[in-house]
Amino acid sequence: MGIQRLLLCVAVVAVAAIGAFFSSPAAAEEPVKVLLVTGVDYPGHKWQETAPAVEALLEKDPRIVVDRVDDPEVLGTDRIFEYDVLLLHFKNYDPLKNIEQAKTNLRKFVEQGGA
Repeated sequence: MGIQRLLLCVAVVAVAAIGAFFSSPAAAEEPVKVLLVTGVDYPGHKWQETAPAVEALLEKDPRIVVDRVDDPEVLGTDRIFEYDVLLLHFKNYDPLKNIEQAKTNLRKFVEQGGA
């Protein structure tokens, strides 16, 4: 799959996730906060090229604010609860150092209405 096609796929998924927030009354007042989680060196995932492109694409919409973090270990921290949307953009074969906490956090994030 080429880089352009990959970017298109990622953008479609991100837009679908973010779209739900624009349907609520609060969406008109506050921007949707997206945490773009990327990183992990892997030859088949050119995240250094694609992550900035995804970030720029999302930020073309003034209703979206994107913070990018280049370390998936952030999923094991409370930082993720500061955002409306988590966009996971990484490929790793090795588990995160704190995988159990990351799983717990992701489950809690979704249960609280995050996308």
